[in-house]
Order: sequence, then structure tokens, then C-alpha cells
Amino acid sequence: MASDPRRDPTITPADHWWRDFRAQLAAVVVGAFVLRVVAVALWSRDLNPEGDQSYYWRSGQDLAGWLGFVYRNNFGERVPTAIHPPLYSSYLGVVSFFGGSSPNAMRLATAGFGALTVLVVGLAGRRVAGNRVGIVAALLAALYPNLWVNDVQLQSEAVYSFTVALVLLASYRFRAARTNANAAFLGLAIGLASLARAEALVLFLLLAVPLVLLRGRGEAREVPARVRQALTAEEAADPSVADFWKRADSGMGARLRELGVVVIVGIVVLAPWVMRNLVTFERPAVMSSGAGFVLEISNCDQTFGLARPNGPDGKPLEGTDENTALGYWTPDCDRSDSSRHPTDAIPWPKGDETVVEAQKRQIGLDYMRANASQIPKVLLARVGRIWDFWRPGQSYDFNVFFERRGELPTRAGMVQYYAMLPLAIIGLVSLWRRNTTVIPFVAIAISVTLTAAVSFGITRYRVGADVAITVLAAVGIDAIIRWMANRRGADARGSPAPLTTDEQISVPGRARGAVS
Repeated sequence: MASDPRRDPTITPADHWWRDFRAQLAAVVVGAFVLRVVAVALWSRDLNPEGDQSYYWRSGQDLAGWLGFVYRNNFGERVPTAIHPPLYSSYLGVVSFFGGSSPNAMRLATAGFGALTVLVVGLAGRRVAGNRVGIVAALLAALYPNLWVNDVQLQSEAVYSFTVALVLLASYRFRAARTNANAAFLGLAIGLASLARAEALVLFLLLAVPLVLLRGRGEAREVPARVRQALTAEEAADPSVADFWKRADSGMGARLRELGVVVIVGIVVLAPWVMRNLVTFERPAVMSSGAGFVLEISNCDQTFGLARPNGPDGKPLEGTDENTALGYWTPDCDRSDSSRHPTDAIPWPKGDETVVEAQKRQIGLDYMRANASQIPKVLLARVGRIWDFWRPGQSYDFNVFFERRGELPTRAGMVQYYAMLPLAIIGLVSLWRRNTTVIPFVAIAISVTLTAAVSFGITRYRVGADVAITVLAAVGIDAIIRWMANRRGADARGSPAPLTTDEQISVPGRARGAVS
């Protein structure tokens, strides 16, 4: 079996209760909740819910009133909707049912969910690389404005952060022990993430498939415990018998069965929502009916760097250029807005939101085909924006103005992000050298990049990677601390310091395979 990184022989039993991992993590979680409550009390309580925030506020109230997943259209009618996946709305429905129907009550309830995210981040960090990493990761997540700002603004990213942390925890539990229960936990986690944000569906392919089917470079192979107990002494001593059961339990057949458990549990989690959508709307809608709207508002001359953004009067805005909205979104792309398209406005078709979504999706795709030569430039801009590698100053302005994140949280979030990013790279390399799988982190980063490529670059869409970065940055900090401690020990003795368990794992030929 793979060794558990939480059992570090260099850590002595705690002499005081406050040195215990559980007590430390609990203190960080309480601090995270207090920080979020203070943010609500001093800042976001004065924000009127607009856009998606208004949608979640209203949908929570409607669910509490047993009206189902509905949306209030421009005529005040409640019509069935699947514009967003249901997890966050369902949570707010429960909160509203028990009396928390105001925006601030829902913000406080979401702040509690944010504290749960910090808890799971700490547990995931501990599972990945030990107690210290767990506490540092929880601290980083508790303080990171790009996480807590969602928790106090009625954004579904608050719940998505929790589910991504759950995916990380489930992934490393599974690699530590390949059991059907852990495979089911992984399927549950990815399914819940998909019910928070639809793009998480790709994690079944990018994360679950390689994590389950690919054998780790140092993954332990031994006879499963249930088989060992059934073998006679003679059979257990026979190398050929032992080798047979090792292959049978860790071979491709076993891995396919484990993948089947992941997929089946994921299907069970998603089935109620998917079935509801398939029987409710005129056109098929699986996870959501919002893709067409996103494709339209992100594909037009202004977002392709071919024209300047226009103001409400239809005239180009002062101080802008052709690249101002490149890789982003703009109201100019809404072809149904007659104020911006007075001569060529496209009215909404008759039918429910899936009919409208299909029309808008076609508008976006037609524009992309007509301007295919510009797509490489646009994709680079979108990806550059979401990772804050291209025009970060403009992203700051967009987050303050369009996202209403506030100047201080936006600035502090960017500072912490840039500080954690190199530490996260160090952490990724450290895990690789220890033969610890990095598949979950790479898969999450790829999913975020793909999301930006097909939509637009916005910091809020990076939240899954932001969760992963807090864990990787904690691993990087831990690796630096260990390296410095070894250097000090070597200097004091005039010879290399003894390697810790984790460092032994990274040296070829010495304890390889202790961590899967």
C-alpha cells in the first residue's frame, strides 16, 4: 500500500491541543468565516443584486415557494429555466425556506459555505502532502480575495470552489486507496461540481479517466487485503500466486471497473437534473441552456479586435481602441439590442429559452466561421486574460466595474495570485519529483483554459484553478521550508542532512513508490 503522507516521522506527537492538526484547521476555518462575515457587514451588504446575483437571489426565493427552477422574464412571468446549473440555487432555496430570503441573509449563508471550502482545502492539502501543507493551504484559501469575494456576492463560484476542493480530496483519497468507495466519492465530487458549473463535466474526461486508468510511476503493487486473508500459508508464500493477484487487482480490468463506478455514480448524481431539462423544454438541454448566450456576447467585431466598443448611444467610447474588448465580452455583441443595432437587430424567436439559446448559439458560430482568421488571436487573448498574463490592468478595471468586486479586494486578489503562482509551480514540480500524481491539478488548469477559450477571459471563471493554486502554493512553501531546513542541517554538521520521508521519495532508487 502507498504510505500516507500525513504520517510524517519527523513530526512528534503534539504536546498541546492547539498544536493538533484538527484544532489548527478549525481555527483557520472559524477565521475564514469571520473574515467573510465582516466583508458582508462592511462592504457587500450595500450591493444590489444584479445580473447573475439577482438570478440566484430570486431563484432561491422561488424554490422556497415550491415554484421550481423558474426565471422571471421581462413581462414578470415565471417560466422554466436551466440557464444555470441547479446546485447553488438549491442551496439558497433551503436557506430561503428557513427564513433567509433577503440578499444579505443569503450572503451570510454563502459565507458559511466559503468556510466549508477552506475546511476541505485543508483536508485536501493534508491528503496531498501532510499536515503542514493542509494548514498552509487552508490559510491561503481563507485569505485569498479571489475566493472569498464570491462568497459574499451571491455567485455560484462560491459553491463551485467547494466542489473543486472536494474533487481534489477525492482524487488523492482514491490514489491512496483504490476502493470502490473512493471511486464512488470521486464520481460524486465531479458530479456535484458539474451541478455547480457545467464546464466541470469535462473533468470526467480530463481527470477521472487518466487518474483511474494510468498507473502512477511509483504506485505500489501488493496483494489486496481481502485476498491475503483467503490464501493459505503455502499459497501466500508462492510468488506466482501473489503475482497473479497483484496483476488481477491492479490490471486494466480492475481499473475499468473502478472507472465504471466513477461514471455510474456521476450519472446518478446528474440524472435528476438532466431528465428534468429533457422533458421540460422544446429543445434538448442537458446541463444548462446558457451556452448560446455566452457565444453571442463574446463573438463580434469588438471582442475580435476589429472595432472599438460603443456606448449606449451607439458611438465609440472615448479612450478605447480596437483591442479594448479583445478576448472579453461586450453589450455590442447582443444582436437583439436595438439601441446598439438600430438597423440590423435580430428579435428573439418565439419559444422558450432553449429556442432563444439555439438562435444565439448559431449567431455566435456564424460569426466565428466568417472571421476564422481572427480566432487564434482571440483565443490567445482569452487565455491570457483568464490567467492575467495579458492586459492585467484592464482585467483589474473590468473586475471593479463590471464584476463589482471593489478596488481593494481586486488589488489584493491580484497581488496574492501573482505571489502564489511561482510557489504553485514549485509545488507542482515537488509533487512530480516525489512520484505523487499531478493529474488533478493539471486537469483543473486545462479545464479553466478551455472554458476561457470557448467563452471569454474573466477572473471569476478561473476560480477552480484558484482553489488548486492554494494547495499547490502550500506544497511549494513546504518544499522550500524542507530545503532550507536540510541546508541548515548540512551546514551545521558539515555533511548532508538525513532525508525526510518525502525527500527520499524524490531520489531515484531510494524508497521510490512510497506515495502514489
